Amino acid sequence: MMFSIDELRIEPVTCDNAPDAKTIDGTFIIDARLLLSTSSDGFRFEIISIPAYEKHYTHAETDPRIPESYLKFSTHAGFLAYLKNRPVGLLLLSESWNRMAMIDDIQVDASHRRQGIATTLLKEAEIWAHQRNLSGLRLETQDTNVAACQLYEHCGFVLGGMDQYLYAGFPESSKEIALFWYRLFNN
Repeated sequence: MMFSIDELRIEPVTCDNAPDAKTIDGTFIIDARLLLSTSSDGFRFEIISIPAYEKHYTHAETDPRIPESYLKFSTHAGFLAYLKNRPVGLLLLSESWNRMAMIDDIQVDASHRRQGIATTLLKEAEIWAHQRNLSGLRLETQDTNVAACQLYEHCGFVLGGMDQYLYAGFPESSKEIALFWYRLFNN
């Protein structure tokens, strides 16, 4: 970690601070993907190199970053991470039909990755889910987001499923495989 944990501040998303999320640079370089397989023990993966390219999760000013539902409904929540009063991370989550908290979005500014910010945000999601007596956390990412997959595995998530057609409607992402990660609680 390149900062003291005392310097990182996590705040619930409000109408007042929601615009701060737009300043987080969510771009990253894809240079590997997971080669997936299954066994009687579940899913396995191997990391393979691919030609590098840049990926953007947002669409500039057309993406409000935080939908209104995260500001209005108790079944939705958002958290912003600040470092020295600069927004450096965002986590959005909601209660899902299966009694789990669905992490709808997690982003850490490109200049602040690998410093514990995402881990801190995931812990905040776990607290939120426990307060609601939910059975765990779940999220979805892509087989090309290797750093995120490694983070989730490090934080106790297990790969529970995949979908090779989830992104079929997006030509730039149509070859990506959606991966569903779970962190079940022992309630």
